[in-house]
Amino acid sequence: MRKAEQTQWSATYLVAAELTRRGYRVGWPMGNAPVTDLLVESPKGESFYVDVKGGSYKPSVKSYWHLVQKDRVKGQSLPSLFLIFVRIDPNPLISADFYILSHQELIELNKQMESTFPSVSRKGLPYKDFSPGFRPSDLLPHKGKWQSLPD
Repeated sequence: MRKAEQTQWSATYLVAAELTRRGYRVGWPMGNAPVTDLLVESPKGESFYVDVKGGSYKPSVKSYWHLVQKDRVKGQSLPSLFLIFVRIDPNPLISADFYILSHQELIELNKQMESTFPSVSRKGLPYKDFSPGFRPSDLLPHKGKWQSLPD
């Protein structure tokens, strides 16, 4: 198993464990579910989906989460979708960091970040549409915001 796969599986299980600890019921979708990593029911019975993005912490490298699905940050938001970014330290004695966003918050963050990027390269050519990437510093306001999830 590749390191990236280990990190993603670890992140998904860490999120499932934390949600369960907080009183949520958690299930896994069967088959290929590209939008959803976890199916969740809140303590009050509201159902929603979680897309988990795992990343490992490397002090010597600028770490970020690269979203392959461009449509995740374009178009209409899905009110029942939440994204949880997990930063995992290779040292098992250091706790993981969780960044919790609604789908709408992710779309707004991406718009804010896109507005800071230049639209043309130094050669005067327009940049191609790209998949966004988010650094932990971009997500800092969402660190540990479990209260963003439905009750």
